[in-house]
Amino acid sequence: MRIRRRASSAGADARNCALRWMAVTLMLSAACLSLAASRSSAAEPKDLPLSTSAAVALAQTGPNGTLMSVGCEYSFNRGPRKPKAHYVLVVKNGKGKIATVAVKLEDQGMAGVLIDGWRPDDRPFTGYFAEQVAESHRQSKSEFRPISAEIEFPLNQE
Repeated sequence: MRIRRRASSAGADARNCALRWMAVTLMLSAACLSLAASRSSAAEPKDLPLSTSAAVALAQTGPNGTLMSVGCEYSFNRGPRKPKAHYVLVVKNGKGKIATVAVKLEDQGMAGVLIDGWRPDDRPFTGYFAEQVAESHRQSKSEFRPISAEIEFPLNQE
């Protein structure tokens, strides 16, 4: 009898261990799926014409000292870009400074800009692509309409 109890006890322990492993695996899978769904729905809204991926920030040495290079891959989702439109990449650093830099966009590709005076310590770097709205005769400043979701530019420290 004792041997059977040990065998059945060992079998019960193995079943409990397997059930716990399955429960943990299911919880981790659900968490990963939830995270992926929240990232994809937050990162690429369907109503914006430009999607982005593979964003990066890299410190570089320029003639006047350190500067930051930020860039990412992009692709227009809803047909080709507007050929006569003017596009910018608006980048914000962790200290609240904003750089608006003109970029030339094709239907898809890689876009990057150099920002003088910014350093790796100014992170995090975020931004978005925007299209210049026609300048008003009453305004001296251009207005921009976002065409991408917010982009996070992680610092590459190599």
